[in-house]
Amino acid sequence: MSRDQLILGFVKRIRKRLCGQTFLKWTVLAAATGLFVWGIFNTVALFVPFYNAILYGFIAFAVVLIAGILVFSPIGDYLIEHAV
Repeated sequence: MSRDQLILGFVKRIRKRLCGQTFLKWTVLAAATGLFVWGIFNTVALFVPFYNAILYGFIAFAVVLIAGILVFSPIGDYLIEHAV
């Protein structure tokens, strides 16, 4: 195995690790934001007659989580680059 292949294998492993860390960071941030929005829906429901607040909060959480993953993670970059 030549040195170039060894270095290339090392760079690929580091790249996968960095992409995984970036994905995890943005997923956790999106989940926290979605939970915050869910909490806002439930807090508003305490004072205003807002029925099905838990359902709407969950839908908002899911939308924010998916949007966060698609916009800020390496998966979103991949999907944008390979879009038809």
